[in-house]
Amino acid sequence: MKIFIDFDDAIFNTKAFKKKFIGVFRKHGVSKEDFDKSYKDYPTVVKKNISKYDPRMQIKVLEKRLGIEGKKLKRDINKFLSGTDKFITSDVLPFLKKFKKRDLFLITYGDAYFQKIKIRNCGIRKYFSKVIVTDKLKAEEIARLADNVEKETFVFIDDRADQIESVKKKFPHCATFLIKRKEGRYNDKRTKHVDFEVKNLTEAGKIIGDIAK
Repeated sequence: MKIFIDFDDAIFNTKAFKKKFIGVFRKHGVSKEDFDKSYKDYPTVVKKNISKYDPRMQIKVLEKRLGIEGKKLKRDINKFLSGTDKFITSDVLPFLKKFKKRDLFLITYGDAYFQKIKIRNCGIRKYFSKVIVTDKLKAEEIARLADNVEKETFVFIDDRADQIESVKKKFPHCATFLIKRKEGRYNDKRTKHVDFEVKNLTEAGKIIGDIAK
């Protein structure tokens, strides 16, 4: 049974990551207020009220706005991004090791440059059959990537109820999981499109095991 799982806030502690990430900017004279104002203050793709973040574009904005040394900031950001493994939650590897690589798909919305670096450096790429970073709806990517997905039962795990809704509407037979971690940034309410609400991947793994029997 194929399992499609989101990255940010599903297997990656994005809240803790962002706090440390902002700290890199602060060392270069960028206040939290200036970081927030420039975070997505440039043209970006928006889907389902979610816009892509690109640190390279943000640095360009800050160079013009504050006169910072962009090359030095970019160097320190790359150094910071080399250690993203520390932001993978403790339940992730046991969950991934329970299933076959051919059945695991990582699917995340965002900027390809930034997301791929985060994913590559956190050491989980080897557990997935495919890693998809997209600016399209996840339901569209699932339809494109998985053979016979319209006929098979599959699992979709995400922390956003609207993403789950779009997938469930397109594939009513799939099993949807809303993961609500205590450290997550969002607190979406369970809807009729959510089959299971879980606090972590340990809970999700047990339910998936029962479904697969």
